[in-house]
Order: sequence, then C-alpha cells, then structure tokens
Amino acid sequence: MADLLTNIIQAIILMGLIVLGVWTKRWIDALNGTVTALKGTVDAQSQTISSQKTLLDNLGNVLTAADTPKMLERGTPIRNSSTKRRKPH
Repeated sequence: MADLLTNIIQAIILMGLIVLGVWTKRWIDALNGTVTALKGTVDAQSQTISSQKTLLDNLGNVLTAADTPKMLERGTPIRNSSTKRRKPH
C-alpha cells in the first residue's frame, strides 16, 4: 500500500512539473512576442521622429527663404539652417 501511495505522489509531482514547464514556456513566448512588438513600435517611432525632424528643417529653410527680403531690409544677417547659432557674449 505504501508503494502505491508513493507512486501516486510521484506521478502527481511529475504532472505538476510538466504543467509548470508548459506554463513557463507559454509565458516566455508571450513575453518574447511583447518584446518584439515593442521593438517594432520603437523603430516606427524613430522613423516618425526622423521624418518630423527633416520636415521641420525643410520648413525652417522655407521660412528663411521667405523672410530673406525682409531680413535684407532690416539688415539682419542671413543665417543658413545648417549653421549653428552663436550664444550672445
């Protein structure tokens, strides 16, 4: 009778370990899927930010070109968008 009880307990422990392994694998797969999705989101945001920066640079050039006649009238030096602004002394 004791051998039967021991075998039943061992079978229950083995089934528990199998269930734990399957459950762990599913959680790992779910986490991997989440990390992959987040990487895709970060890449998309990076491209969006890069596009917005390019757009703003281009708009700055357009505004500078549109304001050039007025700048010449005011005597303001024309600044290229690629040149850095100097800090006042």
